[in-house]
Amino acid sequence: MPANLLAPYARLSDWPGVLRLYADRAEYLFDHPRHGHVRMLMRYNDMSSLALSRSSRQLRFRIERSLEYFASEYNHFDPAHRLDVTLNSVHDVDELVASAAWPSMQALCASRTATT
Repeated sequence: MPANLLAPYARLSDWPGVLRLYADRAEYLFDHPRHGHVRMLMRYNDMSSLALSRSSRQLRFRIERSLEYFASEYNHFDPAHRLDVTLNSVHDVDELVASAAWPSMQALCASRTATT
């Protein structure tokens, strides 16, 4: 599904791309001015503070390890650092919740999940 990735506390830019969900991970595919074509793989069991907001269309979470491409921008030890994925529509949020991946994401996430 089309989406935008924003890491506001890591001072990363907003990059449009494609979010793909699997039973154990999410993959975000996008083009970055410095890193070129990036395939960002995020395993659900590395995530914490998972939250999904239908009203803002945002999927928010933290990754509890350093990031391969953005290790200098994202500090997994800083609790203020997180990743926000903004989905293009409320329909996309509903598709995410209805997907087979959403229960896996919730179950494997390291903390309580909130849906608003």
